[in-house]
Amino acid sequence: MLNGMYPEKHFYRFRSGGRTNIYGLSVVSIPISSSSSDANSADYANDEYTQLFPKTKNLVFVSAFQSVVCLINASNHWKVVELPIGEDGEIVSLTAFTTNQTNLFLVLTVVNPKMKIEVDDEVIHDFALRIYSCQDILSDDGLVRLMRNVQVIKIDFTPTQVIYTTFEKRGQPLDCIIVCGFDGTIHLYTETSRGKWDEEREQVYFPLLRELAIDRTSITALEIRDINNKIIIAAGCNNGLLHLAIMERDASTGLITTRVDLNASSIDLSSLISSMVVFQSSSSKGDIHLVVTCAIERAIIFRSIDKKGLSSPFYLPESTQYDSVLCAHVADVDWDAKKEVLIGTYGRQLLIYKESVNEDNELEYYLASKHSYPHPIYGIQTVDLKEDYMCELIVNTQYGIHVEEPNGEVFNARLIELAREFNTTTEPTEPPDPTESIDADPAESIASADPAEPPEPTESTELPSPTDPTDPTESIRLQDDNEVSIEQES
Repeated sequence: MLNGMYPEKHFYRFRSGGRTNIYGLSVVSIPISSSSSDANSADYANDEYTQLFPKTKNLVFVSAFQSVVCLINASNHWKVVELPIGEDGEIVSLTAFTTNQTNLFLVLTVVNPKMKIEVDDEVIHDFALRIYSCQDILSDDGLVRLMRNVQVIKIDFTPTQVIYTTFEKRGQPLDCIIVCGFDGTIHLYTETSRGKWDEEREQVYFPLLRELAIDRTSITALEIRDINNKIIIAAGCNNGLLHLAIMERDASTGLITTRVDLNASSIDLSSLISSMVVFQSSSSKGDIHLVVTCAIERAIIFRSIDKKGLSSPFYLPESTQYDSVLCAHVADVDWDAKKEVLIGTYGRQLLIYKESVNEDNELEYYLASKHSYPHPIYGIQTVDLKEDYMCELIVNTQYGIHVEEPNGEVFNARLIELAREFNTTTEPTEPPDPTESIDADPAESIASADPAEPPEPTESTELPSPTDPTDPTESIRLQDDNEVSIEQES
């Protein structure tokens, strides 16, 4: 699948000693207004495509041990910027988010390898939460100023995932950073009026998380989504327990109508949960689904969790044949207006599953293709890096980032095909002529409508190629003194 649709392949190798993990990938998209310095106002206003599809500044942040690699979209190319964090920190997890559209926050949990002590034969490390911020990331020196402004918060636990979300406090929405850890507690940080982040001692805002904290359950994967006025909270634990809770939001006021968890349910998957994705498919009329990956078990899609909770699992075929399943992503990567489920494994395989509907009108998935990479796959994302409204496929592997560039001709052909199908289905039809004879056998028509057997999955091997002279990347490294130097990739 990827060879024909994503023929251009680029690879950015981390510097010597650099490596990533399952918590090391985050994407931020920032709308660009006509008054922004990133947009020419006259061209922006007169561009009919821009009016239909507003431009965005897309940034991909990837942890690389003692630095953060950032991919930034640009016209017909993208930039690669390396942001060192110093030798006193090794990145455990990261996330990035924006507030007020231009305020960017980059949040890291780090461990200081030089600061550790032994107590009763147990090594105790020095962990910290670092919050970098910039009030105008769209400015030319936005990333430089981002790394200069940092708040460091000491933490006394081993962190796992860090995420951003919002919650309501006394009826007011607040930005929130949640840090999960092996201490069995969820740590919640909010921004004060002074612009600093403090830990909230109250955990009444997410009842499920409060209950898990009481049980001292260590969360390794956390997903919080707001879809169709429902707040979905899914928590996966190191002991294999998966917890799901759904809270309702009032459509007219936007406020949560009750703090009671609706459809709360749990299930034991018998293996550490490595990642989760909440999504909606195109074939299930707006139902909400949940992809869950486990270290030693099959990847699972829990279907219609907003209606059935965790009672309708579908196990993705062959997902256990390539070592541990590390990550998942959901996106339309073949441009057929249907979302595929992408699974990355420690066995260096990218598995792509396509959706179908069985005879009972239930959502199912079959393995459409699989692709090999040189190293274990820790993260997958899709994002537009060339400002051409086509998303590149980002595959984050242990020692570097693969960027799969889409085929514009195939993309355009697919759009034309979809437009024709849409016009065909929406055109008014004339009533049949009662005097006209019908030759077709109704039984044949019914038989031809039966779904075909899923095709055999295709295979390909993806290997990093040497940098091409026409490689549309520009590599930049921010030095420790925040000076910018441009380097040629080898």
